[in-house]
Amino acid sequence: MIQIPFSVILESTPDATPFKRIPDFLVEDVTPIEEQRPFTISYAAQPKMLSQLQLKAPAALLVNDKLAQAAHPLVEDKNIAIVVCANPTLTAAKIIERFFTTEPWSQWPRQTDPSAVIGVDCLVDPTAFVGPNATLGKHVKVGKHAVIGANVVLEDGVCVGDNTVIHSGAIIQFGTRVGSFCEIGPNTTIGSRGFGLTTDSSGRHHSIPQRGYVIIEDEVEIGANCTIDRATFGATVIGKGAKLDNLIHIAHNCSVGEGSVLTAGFMMAGSSTLGKYVLAAGRASVSDHVHVADRVQLGGMAGVSKDVQEAGAYAGYPLQSLQKHLRILSALSRLPDMVNDIRRLKKLLK
Repeated sequence: MIQIPFSVILESTPDATPFKRIPDFLVEDVTPIEEQRPFTISYAAQPKMLSQLQLKAPAALLVNDKLAQAAHPLVEDKNIAIVVCANPTLTAAKIIERFFTTEPWSQWPRQTDPSAVIGVDCLVDPTAFVGPNATLGKHVKVGKHAVIGANVVLEDGVCVGDNTVIHSGAIIQFGTRVGSFCEIGPNTTIGSRGFGLTTDSSGRHHSIPQRGYVIIEDEVEIGANCTIDRATFGATVIGKGAKLDNLIHIAHNCSVGEGSVLTAGFMMAGSSTLGKYVLAAGRASVSDHVHVADRVQLGGMAGVSKDVQEAGAYAGYPLQSLQKHLRILSALSRLPDMVNDIRRLKKLLK
């Protein structure tokens, strides 16, 4: 069991300021507030969450400055510390990441499993882990402290940066460049052939050779069962710090901007671009050759068929501002009554 002095955690968390102090104690875990128990740190981001505090001590509670005053009477006579931070959820996540990481690969020995197949002229750092039955093609590079899971395939010329984790069953096809501190989920395929076709005069379809590659920049997270196609020419790019949920498709020659967040079921057709910090809700889709500006938010199942040039929240198909879309939905619920009113008016006018 991990046990870290609370004082050590505080000293290592510069954005945390004690509001109510208690004697030092050993912290065993970080928990949601409804599961708070002795020797833990929990957190509350909203006033209603304070009612879920279990008041079991010794413990610590992370809150923002607005909640500190409200939390104090609840724990005044308890051995529970109150710590103020700008974003309690983020601070809790950082504490977990630094002190209570439970990912199994963090405990794995840094070695290449005897069953792994390593191609010629590969450069695998001695601190990396290559799991059972992994296959590395020719000229593959794997950086420091990287983790290549069981049954992963890295084709010829793939580069994997430092501290990147590629989970079991993922396939990274030739020429793909994966940055540092990335995480790629199970059974995801990166660098597969883009779906590019041309049609001759007889109506027969011909595949266009896809000669490009994929660049995954640093600190990108990609979930399970995603597909990212290589470019026809040049590169398909996933920008630094982007977060992709499960079951996402990014087509050839697309670019996803830095810090964007794409949730499950998102699809993006060829040669489209997302700006920085775009947020797309579940099953939203972007048509081909479309640009979406920085800091655009797309609602669930939104369909983007033309450029979005201004930041803001949008939803629906055809795409509307979120405010207009909600007004339309509200009007649709009253449509049967409106039809009946029109019929009555027509009868009165006869």
